[in-house]
Amino acid sequence: MFLLLSIIGLLVLGTSTTSAATGGSGSALYSCGGVPFHLGALNRPRGYERGRSPLARALRAFLRKSANDVGQSSHGWFLLGRRGSVALLASGRRSPYGELIFGLKHARWTWEGSGGCAPRAYHYGLEGSKWFLPARTKLAPSTRRVRLLVQEDNCASGHDARGRVLPPIIRYGTRAITVTYFIRPAGGNQTCQGVPPTPVTLILKQPLGHRALLDGATPASSSRLSRRIDRTLHAARGIRLCDGVRHVVHGSSTGSPSPGGCGPKPRNSRPSGPASKARATSGETRIASRVRISKT
Repeated sequence: MFLLLSIIGLLVLGTSTTSAATGGSGSALYSCGGVPFHLGALNRPRGYERGRSPLARALRAFLRKSANDVGQSSHGWFLLGRRGSVALLASGRRSPYGELIFGLKHARWTWEGSGGCAPRAYHYGLEGSKWFLPARTKLAPSTRRVRLLVQEDNCASGHDARGRVLPPIIRYGTRAITVTYFIRPAGGNQTCQGVPPTPVTLILKQPLGHRALLDGATPASSSRLSRRIDRTLHAARGIRLCDGVRHVVHGSSTGSPSPGGCGPKPRNSRPSGPASKARATSGETRIASRVRISKT
């Protein structure tokens, strides 16, 4: 009986973990400001502000009065996601999208914040952190261990994220291996000067082969590189793929390493807490909810 209950418990935990990673429908979740959504939501019809729902009417009234004041478009909006009483609306056709946050209080939708939405992968209640290969990194078809540098966006008083980098989500495909890292925010009060990248070692269950190694933190990373792979894999064994997302892939030991690598441009960390008026001024982190992280 105990064995049967244990098996059932493992099955339930396994289902829960898969759902958290894939959104329960086989497609990854992304987020802006802690509001999760499926990638397909970016293709929703524009013009939500012309609708008749209470949220659409509140959006329309706000745009008429304050669109210029907050530097946002007066038309072309769509509902990107909703989390409880918080709704995320976006405009535009490419990242960063225009972003408006509305909250439902006392049965009325009111504006709470605005900014730009650059979708990030969402898991563990956190948004994904970008990673890159150190300069002169060389990958071969037999590669299964890779040294990477993961860049934190949260405030951490100038320290790297050692001890706070969570196990990556790895998806193995026929043309690419997509790796997504998440960083647990530092606790307590943190200052927001720039933070250095954190060194990690990625261990793959399969040899890299002639597949690309992609950063899954942003949807643009995978789509741009996948198109380039189609055009270049047949042309050479040594492939250098940066394209704005900082990856280098060499198909064989004869490929010459990149002389300068594809490291990140220096930038300061920024606070990125729950989307609201305080988002631009508070030191809150990206974590949107406290989710228990399974070790399995």
